Amino acid sequence: MRSTIKTLMTAIAAVAAMSAMSQASTVSPAEVLPTSLELGVTQGPQARLFAEQTGVTVEDADVIVDYLATNLTIGVINNGVTDFESGFGLGAGTYDSFLIHFDPIGAGSTTGSFTFAGDIVAIILSNGTGNTDPESPRGLLNVSNDVFGVATTTYETHVGRRAEGTPSGNTGDTFTLISATEISFDLTTNSTHIDNIRVITKVAPVPLPGGGLLLVAGLGALALQRRRRAA
Repeated sequence: MRSTIKTLMTAIAAVAAMSAMSQASTVSPAEVLPTSLELGVTQGPQARLFAEQTGVTVEDADVIVDYLATNLTIGVINNGVTDFESGFGLGAGTYDSFLIHFDPIGAGSTTGSFTFAGDIVAIILSNGTGNTDPESPRGLLNVSNDVFGVATTTYETHVGRRAEGTPSGNTGDTFTLISATEISFDLTTNSTHIDNIRVITKVAPVPLPGGGLLLVAGLGALALQRRRRAA
């Protein structure tokens, strides 16, 4: 009996340690959206990550995005987009939405990275006049507020909320997929603009609660002990 208890406690301790390591992983904690993300409200020296909608169901490809992850290469720097260009449709599915938000005090620059529980699917960062997209006259960031934004938050709607590129295509705001779940960024803006990048991910898998993990470990240890006795 003591041997069984000892085996069970050892297994539980091991799983508890793994659970703690998992909870301390590099998945970035997203902040709760404030009531306003307008210029000057949430100023700071670094970009912040806000959680938006969870489990948003998109029925078809009507949601237009600037980049699809399937068209990006891990480790390659991608430029910001001043106005709608891609024509990529998000496609039917269920998604989570996050907003990278940079509103410096005065002009400022920031670099960093965020990691998500679900795979990154698409990036929305342009907010131009939308002249090349008659269905999106307000710009892709503004238009996507209707799908992925939160009704209780007032978003900045000025064209300058975008993470823009330049005609040369090699300067301006940039981002890089570090892995399927991690994005890094290099953003610069002035005192009259902010930078937003909306990150659309697959719905994050629901982790097994800590107590559930311990129970599974305990049952597994008991079963192993019984097999050893039977042998």
